Amino acid sequence: MASLSIIPAVRLIGFSIPSANVFLRIALFYGSIFALSLGYIICLKIKKTGHNLKHIKDLPLMIFIGILLGSLEYAFLPKESSNLSMPFSSALLFFLFFGYTEELLFRGLIQNLVEKITKPLYSILFTSILFTSVHINNGLSGAILAFFISVIISLVFLRKKNIFLVTALNTTINLFVFLLASNILVINL
Repeated sequence: MASLSIIPAVRLIGFSIPSANVFLRIALFYGSIFALSLGYIICLKIKKTGHNLKHIKDLPLMIFIGILLGSLEYAFLPKESSNLSMPFSSALLFFLFFGYTEELLFRGLIQNLVEKITKPLYSILFTSILFTSVHINNGLSGAILAFFISVIISLVFLRKKNIFLVTALNTTINLFVFLLASNILVINL
């Protein structure tokens, strides 16, 4: 499967970048994923990547679900793993690019390609396992949560075929965790 060659290529790029500048490392890492994913989508002539405005009325629902999942993720993630310091406006742009790139790779490319050769359930499981492997650095509970979140995002993509909805969901989750971790937003339960 040609799209899987993206993962080792991106890992090599990630290892070649000095770890001192975290933002540069992340930008180059996700920029590489974005470029390779887009290249594969064009070369493989994948037409159903979800770049449409159908179902955009469901955007508030995706944001609401993202807030719920972000709260759940924050509760289970190790607190030191979410220590990211940046202004809110930068975080919003960062997580939007981050979310779109992940969804372009995992839902727009991988899930679409796997759906062509197997049942949708298997494409969701396969995509979620790959998604989890990229997020494995958050420990066992974080990996289980990443798998659970990926299944939900994959189900939304399967049903709606809209990359913008799943990007909004992914971005909201990450942004909400950032707001809680940086104490911009405080919730007392």
